[in-house]
Amino acid sequence: MNSLQWITDQISERLERAVYVEDGSYRPLVNSAQIGRIDDARVKALLDRSVTEEHFRYFVDSGVSAAMEPLRVPASTEHGLLARVVVPVTSGSHVLARVWLIDSPRLEEDDLAWILEASAGMRPYLFDRNEQARRRTEADGQVLREILHAGQDRREDLFRRLYDDHHGSVAQQARACVLQFTPSSPDPGRGAPEPVAPVQPAEILDTLVALLESHKVAGYQRGDELLMLVSPRRPDASVLEPVSGAARRAALLHRVGLDAIGLGGALHSADGVGVSARQAAYAARVARRVGGSNGEACWDTLGEYRLFADVGWDLDGVASLHEGAAALVADHRTPLAATLLAYLEREGDVGVTAEALNVHRTTLYYRIKRAREVLGEDPAGSARFGIHAALRLAELAGLCTPPPRGPAGQVR
Repeated sequence: MNSLQWITDQISERLERAVYVEDGSYRPLVNSAQIGRIDDARVKALLDRSVTEEHFRYFVDSGVSAAMEPLRVPASTEHGLLARVVVPVTSGSHVLARVWLIDSPRLEEDDLAWILEASAGMRPYLFDRNEQARRRTEADGQVLREILHAGQDRREDLFRRLYDDHHGSVAQQARACVLQFTPSSPDPGRGAPEPVAPVQPAEILDTLVALLESHKVAGYQRGDELLMLVSPRRPDASVLEPVSGAARRAALLHRVGLDAIGLGGALHSADGVGVSARQAAYAARVARRVGGSNGEACWDTLGEYRLFADVGWDLDGVASLHEGAAALVADHRTPLAATLLAYLEREGDVGVTAEALNVHRTTLYYRIKRAREVLGEDPAGSARFGIHAALRLAELAGLCTPPPRGPAGQVR
């Protein structure tokens, strides 16, 4: 770190302006004395040890994340930013760090070439730092993988090792988290489409571990998804919120899409690791299906969706809850099934349901009557719960069109 600080100070003294060095995830490493012009955004980033979401997106949109050569970032009155120059310190195709300078007065091309040469002296330290972090991530991930497949005695030993390495936080409030990413789609507003970025889960994991530095994290790539254990900063603190923020930043940095985030329940013990991992995988599955969930879900707050964790998401699963509802779905009467689900979701309120579906009340009454004939019983009677649950499962399984919903899966 002393070498980083020395080089940073040398650049600052020669160019008579403040210099700020971040790692590849936009987290501050070192900074010089505050010489010359600075803006509030820089001060805030130093105090919070993180760039704000607003400025992070502005820098990404300005091409900073993809830049492998010095780049000028224009000033933005809207975002309260002065013009900047960013010089990436790279190793192959990886950005180890970014050196930031305020571009006022404007830096000459010779200055940029000198900064590039001077900052190259940071590369050995940064490369070693990244390698150490990567090895720690791999070691923790291997322990987690073994815990999930080991026998009882071995599992306890491995969990104790993880417990000790993470200062005891894993055993109490840590939770399993499943994250699923997808290749990004070209942005039609950017002119010529960029090549679709492939998903590299291992690289995304390294970024997530860095972004979640204040949380204890262990994780590994499992197929095309990531499985992690994440500990909260405090026993009563949320885990989903910081994981969601870090995952969305990682997706932007790696230019991929974020498909789903699923969070399991708290571990409490070695045996709880597997349970929490299954809950997280299920929560991610629900998050992909439920409109308004923003692609994220937590086992603790899944509510009635937990009823379907051990039921097949297919027609047989629907039939196990109510055979009449399965017949309604299987008979390709999707408008009837969707209408009945909308009706039950609104507690049998005809007026509200008709308005939500944008149909006349007469049409709604007709559909409910036809659905009742297929069901073989009154959906508002004693079988209501089973019918409602079966249709909700059919919706999750993609077997019937879902009714309109509001945020977080709440019915409008």
